Amino acid sequence: MNSVEAVFEHNDPTDPSVNSITVDERFISGRVASYKEMFPDLDAVGWYSVKGTTSSDDSGDKPTADDLAVMKSVFSTVCDNPIFLLMNPQSQAARDTKKLPFFMYSQGPIGPDGQPSTPYV
Repeated sequence: MNSVEAVFEHNDPTDPSVNSITVDERFISGRVASYKEMFPDLDAVGWYSVKGTTSSDDSGDKPTADDLAVMKSVFSTVCDNPIFLLMNPQSQAARDTKKLPFFMYSQGPIGPDGQPSTPYV
């Protein structure tokens, strides 16, 4: 596995509850193009994010509105059906079940309107 970093900026850094980020799509596209030049037989299959949230339910282990925005704006143009790996070392669910705090999601089936029926399942 190899990775390419993504540069992003919170639109309102004083309010972390705002679900609005700006991703440098040109930077990511350039990185992916360079990667494809070096490794022409490999393809991007998705992306990952690291969270550090603890909650009594499993909401910290699911994609957020920011995650969905990144998937829609950037990674859906890089790969057809991006896989999203969420790593949450603070996951209570992972502690309770004594499992690694990795949660994998894929985009739902594409509907007649060309959009996924569910953002991630």
